[in-house]
Amino acid sequence: MDHPLKQTQTSRERFFNFLTLLRIRISCAAHALFDLKTADTERRMKQDLLTELNHSLSNIRATRSAFREATDSDLIEALIFELKSEEARYNFLLKKAKDAELTRSARHQ
Repeated sequence: MDHPLKQTQTSRERFFNFLTLLRIRISCAAHALFDLKTADTERRMKQDLLTELNHSLSNIRATRSAFREATDSDLIEALIFELKSEEARYNFLLKKAKDAELTRSARHQ
């Protein structure tokens, strides 16, 4: 017959093995969930950046079109400032996209 203390230790070892396995599974699940959220958040941020780039480019085109049609000197001056501002914003967003390696992936979509 086995000693009762030996059975208790075996049960205790099984219990700790079970807890260790459970902790590892929970940790893996948490990491997988975190990585999915990170990938989803990163994808959303990249999509927002592409949207902003396209919006900025549309603004530049609209401002250039308005500039070509403008005849009033005050309006022309305002459009020049608006164009320079939007071009600076576009360049900023473009640098940000290059840093995020978006420009290559955007071409393939």
